[in-house]
Amino acid sequence: MVDAAAKKLTIDGLVVNGSQSQVNLKILDSKGKVRYEGQTTSTETGSFQFTIKLTGNLKGTCDAYLSMDGMSDPVKISFEYNKKD
Repeated sequence: MVDAAAKKLTIDGLVVNGSQSQVNLKILDSKGKVRYEGQTTSTETGSFQFTIKLTGNLKGTCDAYLSMDGMSDPVKISFEYNKKD
């Protein structure tokens, strides 16, 4: 979910193959520049959440890549963001 007014992006999900899994996230802007890279650990129920403050002159279609150990390819999520002044 993108909250342009708060300049914040929230990505949450559920790991189906178990709890306490390492989840990695990389966000690229429309020019392919890495804007965020981080990781978190899923809860005992398998849920995880990333909340990222969107900074700089970010606009256009961005791509978020989620991955975990054992995945051959990351999951790609695209989102639109237009910075509000």
